[in-house]
Amino acid sequence: MWNILGIEPTKDIREIKRAYARLAKQYNPEEHLEEFKRIFDAYKSASALARSVNEHRSDPIVTITAAATEAKEQQEPLQPEQHEQSEQTEFNFTSVDIFPDFEITPQLAQEKFLQNMALILSDKNKRDDISCWKWLLGKPTFLSVCDDKGFRKKAQKLLDKEFLAPNVSSYIASRFSRGSRALPQKKGDKWAVYISHSGKKPPESYKVPSYMGGPSSLQRFAPQMMVMTFIALLFFVLVLAGSLIQQYFS
Repeated sequence: MWNILGIEPTKDIREIKRAYARLAKQYNPEEHLEEFKRIFDAYKSASALARSVNEHRSDPIVTITAAATEAKEQQEPLQPEQHEQSEQTEFNFTSVDIFPDFEITPQLAQEKFLQNMALILSDKNKRDDISCWKWLLGKPTFLSVCDDKGFRKKAQKLLDKEFLAPNVSSYIASRFSRGSRALPQKKGDKWAVYISHSGKKPPESYKVPSYMGGPSSLQRFAPQMMVMTFIALLFFVLVLAGSLIQQYFS
């Protein structure tokens, strides 16, 4: 894991996060998902070992090396029951926050959100878990980046051809807001997300039901009602004008 991160064994969490941030910036998850996951796994393992060393306060290099050996031994093939349990705990986003604890630029913040989105979407156990999306899109930092058109386009690219649970799709659309939609597919029980101002629009043939926020009957007939109201007012003005003219000459 230290070779992957490109640093010497250390108990400095900040150094580990900086190494991760540097590498994550080089490997866009949209194009290098497997490499990005490998870096992320190395980051998680290194962070866990460093925290363990800090708790025991022993010699960092010796402890880290021993802990790394122990971790490697634990990666031996597991029994089926153990393997299933290991898969369920993989990518535990609620306990590992890959956002650096130091100040980052808006551009780096956008990259972090996209990387997290890609990781969640790649995990079959997490993609339909709304708590993972609330953990990510509920961050205060999200509000500072979600209005950027470039960010919205990249987020939509990640969500293209991704069909999620209705509550998850609706939540994602609500967080991007500004007219973003979560629409059910014709087949199956999964929904697609259409982020507004991303260059992708819902199918023209799809009519949004009123219960999903589509136009109500009043909204659909609003143009016709405006025309009829204008004609009625014009008729009233003409009648009133005719009556006044008749009184003037009588």
